[in-house]
Amino acid sequence: DSWGGEISLGYNGKIGRDWTYSFKGNISYATSKVIKKIQSAAIIGTWQDEEGRIRGGEVGYFSTGIMTQADVDNLAAEYGTYVDATTHETKLNYTILNEQPAAGMLNFRDVGGPGYSDTPDGKIDENDQRIISKYDNPPYHYGITMDFGWKDIKVSAIFSGQFGNDVVYDKAVYTTGEGNRSNFAWLNKTSNNLTMWNDHWTPENTDASMPKLYKGMADKRSTFWMRDGHSLALRSLQVSYQMPKKL
Repeated sequence: DSWGGEISLGYNGKIGRDWTYSFKGNISYATSKVIKKIQSAAIIGTWQDEEGRIRGGEVGYFSTGIMTQADVDNLAAEYGTYVDATTHETKLNYTILNEQPAAGMLNFRDVGGPGYSDTPDGKIDENDQRIISKYDNPPYHYGITMDFGWKDIKVSAIFSGQFGNDVVYDKAVYTTGEGNRSNFAWLNKTSNNLTMWNDHWTPENTDASMPKLYKGMADKRSTFWMRDGHSLALRSLQVSYQMPKKL
């Protein structure tokens, strides 16, 4: 089921004998909803059930940000700890995709459990993925046209934009900081890696904007990498002059 609409407005005016101007704008909305779909009976009524909701959407984890040591300590207080019988290490009764929480890692909201349950189970795994953005394509589009004239000179500009959706960084961006690298010589001033990764978490840089480079859960699709999808572009800019009939 698809629906939408569009509104357009315009105005022309003149100032004195020599100045003219005009403004035109339009905005449109379009979306669709899944009415009926053949799908597994196990997902009916769960977050994966597509019937009755907007088509598409971004799927991932709800990020709670880069963890500090205080965050790790709070998790230990909330979920408790145990001593590993093999390594004799003290571990938390809470895991993030099978890893023990640590400062510098991304953490995510515990929103579900096995069997499409919406009850938190004290660990982060694939059962905690949800639709993190309703729209993966912009439902709103708009355009603006402006014309200004002075005597025989005219300037015209056309803008177009879109909004209402969220965008997630390309996977190549947020997987850069993960991998089985024993050293990170690849991240240097002469490499072609994104400079944003220069501000990654280390014990000496705890206020970093990026998580730690290894086992920082940076390669998981989440709201940490999601941004407002609003965009505005200048599509055309023209300057014209009307030659006089007689030179």
